[in-house]
Order: sequence, then C-alpha cells, then structure tokens
Amino acid sequence: MVSNNGQQLSYVMKCRIGLDGYWQTVPDQFCELLEYTADELKERTFEDLIHPKDYSKGASLAQRIQDGDLKEFEIEKIFQKKSGQSVFIYADGALIKNEYGDPEYVVCYIHDLSDRKRAQQKLRSEQRWQQLVKDNPQPIQVTQNAKIIFINEAGVKLYGANSTEELIGRSVYDFSDSENIAAIKERKNRLEKGKQVQEVLEHKINCLDGKERHVNIYSIPTIYEGKPTIQSVFYDVTEQKEREHQIQQSLDEKKMLLKEVHHRVKNNLAVISGLMELQIMNADDNTTVNTLRDSQLSIQSIAMIHEKLYQSEALLGIGFDVYLKELINAISNAYESEELETEITYDLAAVDINVDQAIPCSLIVNEVIVNCYKHAFNDVEEGCIEVVSQYDDPEFSIHITDNGVGLSADFDIDKQQSLGMTLIQTLAEQLQGEISISSNGNDRGTHFALYFEKEKEE
Repeated sequence: MVSNNGQQLSYVMKCRIGLDGYWQTVPDQFCELLEYTADELKERTFEDLIHPKDYSKGASLAQRIQDGDLKEFEIEKIFQKKSGQSVFIYADGALIKNEYGDPEYVVCYIHDLSDRKRAQQKLRSEQRWQQLVKDNPQPIQVTQNAKIIFINEAGVKLYGANSTEELIGRSVYDFSDSENIAAIKERKNRLEKGKQVQEVLEHKINCLDGKERHVNIYSIPTIYEGKPTIQSVFYDVTEQKEREHQIQQSLDEKKMLLKEVHHRVKNNLAVISGLMELQIMNADDNTTVNTLRDSQLSIQSIAMIHEKLYQSEALLGIGFDVYLKELINAISNAYESEELETEITYDLAAVDINVDQAIPCSLIVNEVIVNCYKHAFNDVEEGCIEVVSQYDDPEFSIHITDNGVGLSADFDIDKQQSLGMTLIQTLAEQLQGEISISSNGNDRGTHFALYFEKEKEE
C-alpha cells in the first residue's frame, strides 16, 4: 500500500473511533504495538496517544466531527507506547454516516512506520556524516579487512593520490613499511574485537607521490553501510618530526661541543699540573714543594670532574660516589709512604651532583684528606679514614673520620685562621652549606662533616 505522499506502507491495522474521539474497536496488532490492552485503549482518545513532543494545538478529532470538518483525513504522528517509547504511525480514514446521513463513527487505518522512519533517519545521518567527513580538513578513512572503502579529499592529498579511485580497494599495508605491518595488524584485530588499543598510533606512510608522511592515527570501530569497519582520523606530523629531528641534531652537535670543552679544560688543567710537577722537581725547600703539591692536587681534583663530565652521557652532573672514591685514592697515592700505611673505607650514596656543586665540594674533600695525611697521622703507624656520604632529598652530606691525633682541647672552628680552614669555610659558603669539625668521641681521631642542599637538575 502507498500513501498519498508516495511512502510504501506496512500492514494495515483497522480501527474504529467514536464521535467523541475515543477508540471503539482496536485489533490485536495495534494493542501489541502500543503495549496496551484493548480495554485500556478504549479509555483513551486519539489525542491521548500522541507523543507530547509531537502534540500540536488545534481541534481534536471529536471537535472536528462535531464541527462537520471531518470527512476524510491523512496524518503522520508519533504515538507514545505505554512504556514511553516512540512509534511512528501513518493514519488515514473517513467519517462513516448511517442510512439517514448522520455521522456514526470514524474508520481509521493505522500503519506502523517506525522501521521505515529509523531507516530514513539512519540514511540522513549517514548522509550528514559523509558531508561532514568530506568537508573535514583532517584526513579520514574507513577500512574493512584493512582495505580502504572510503576516504575524504584531505585523505587523498595525504596519500599523494590524484583521486579517491586510486585508493579505494587498496590495502593499508601497501603504504606501510614491512617491519610495521605486524603491529598494524595487531591493532586492527583488537579494534575489530572491541578490545582496548593505544589511543594514538604513530605511523609512517609511503605515499603514492614518493614522499614519506609521518602521522598520528586515531581509530575507532564503527558501522559503515551496515558493515563493521574501522574509522581512522589522521594528523600529519611530518613537519613536527622534521623539526624534532633538526632540534635533536642541534642538541647532539651542542652535546659533542660541550664534551669537547670539558675534554679541553681537563687537558689544559693537566698541562698546568705538569708544569707544577716540573717546579716541584726543581724546588729546593720542602715548604715550596708542599705548597705546589697541594695546589697540584686541587687542580687535579677539578680536572677529574671535567673528565667525568666528558665521559658522561648526561653532561649535567657526575656520579659523585664514584668520583669521591677515585679522588681520595689519588690523594692517598700521592701522600702514602713506606712509613705510613692507610686503610680507607667507603660508604657512599649513589647520587649525581652538578658541576657547580661538584667542584667546591671536591676541593673541600681534597683539603680535608690532605690535612689527614699532613697533620693527623704524625705519630700513627696505620692510619684509618672512613668516608661516608648520605643523601636525604634535598640534603647531601659528607662525613670524613680519621684515627689521627685528634683536635686540641681548645679547638674552636670559628677562631681558625689558617689558609686551609679559610678555604674550606669559603667553599662551604659557596655551597650555602655548613661544616662541623669535632673529636671522634674517643681519645683519638677527628670527625669532619659537610652539609648542603643538592641542586635540582633542570
């Protein structure tokens, strides 16, 4: 059956409506459609079944009968089921009169248009979707079994094609490097099964024009033309990748340059240390030799830091635990003799310190260890030095304890005016740290401690 507006109609449900607008006879199909019993429907008028969102003001069916306006009618309406759901109906009918020409009832033919309306809405939705996708500046494609079945104009340009015909039916694997195909297949299989995938796929497309494009792909499972498919949106990040590559190249060049600077500083300090060694060899008195030797060790401690930075990948800091051990062993080798054997023990926290803090810290340690060898072990046959470092973010501390002669009874750190102590205090201020020097708790030995806050790496 076809309506006046050309719609193909479904099966017919013939009903009868009284002159007062109430339903008088209703077939079982109509009751099932609206989820009411026949008795429940007979307690309602035609207008009572119209969904509120489709209700329009105007004369009711009963009023039109009474006014003589109703002879035949044809109408599309949304009825409301008992459950509240909507159902689209097409109704046509006519006023039936008795043998005397008086109105008796209205015969009404009801047609369920819900399936057809849903199909029309779906079609309109797909048409709107296609129009939106076609106008979208981002490349969008739809694939089924990894084959392209739809792609918009932006996608055509991305692939370096001249028309959609060059791409429709092609496998996405045709545009991928062989080593990436397994990962793409795994992603496709998970999407088709509704499983979770990583939101963004970073991918490289080998385009038809011979170029390579880097893209970020967002994909979701969807239905296209009634079939399960995968819809993907592409974001071209080729220029961003090129900029990142250029930046990385620049960083690598600067990193190599910085390494070379540290290497050259270390070499120059080694030259200075070598010149001092010549002066030491030509010096006639012990005072000069000792002064040059102390200065030489300080220079070597700084040179070791630059060597560590040259060897480091980060270039921002050095592993200070490893450095401390190498520094103290180097000082020990310079000062140990046949008359004095020294045992050094370490308990060092693994921590990196930047160059701005490593240099003054190393010079303080250098000064303290040299003082141990020069003053603490004068009448000791076997010297012991314990070196402990601790890190409790943000505080870093170094503790150096010896078994030497210890401090004098009247020792006061604030009254010390020696060059070595002045140097230690100045360097501690540079670190914005604190130092303490005290007796070891027994009759012999000294405990030195340095505390400062480790700077955060930027």
